[in-house]
Amino acid sequence: MAAAGTSPFGVAPYGIGTPSGATVPPADQVRGCKLIDYRTGDYARGPDGAYLRMPRTRHRVMMALGTLLDSASAVPGFGTRFPDRIDESYERSVREEVRRRLKPLIDSFELVLDSVTVEQETTGRVRHTVAYTPSDGSPDSITF
Repeated sequence: MAAAGTSPFGVAPYGIGTPSGATVPPADQVRGCKLIDYRTGDYARGPDGAYLRMPRTRHRVMMALGTLLDSASAVPGFGTRFPDRIDESYERSVREEVRRRLKPLIDSFELVLDSVTVEQETTGRVRHTVAYTPSDGSPDSITF
């Protein structure tokens, strides 16, 4: 005779309890992705300490353009490579690279690329602005 009782496991209930019902999800369920602060690389938080949110398409564009080439070990070949030197072909190279990185989103009709602007500041830094329209029709842009 087994030490656990007279019935083998799986034939009779083992223990007693009260069934618990599933809870209904809250009406204000969180939508979208966590907002990434481009300057720090961290998730942005609001004044109440909660994570700020952004649309899914914006998150995908930020990840595609903000990840350096081959810096994601999980996905070899993923990322962006901008030119190392600023010369007369810099702006054209940046536009081509942005189009290359956003091609999967453009081909799947998730967004329409409106413009890529490259501005050189007086400090020597370069600011890139990518303007696009997601499939929901609300124009958006990212500056990095």
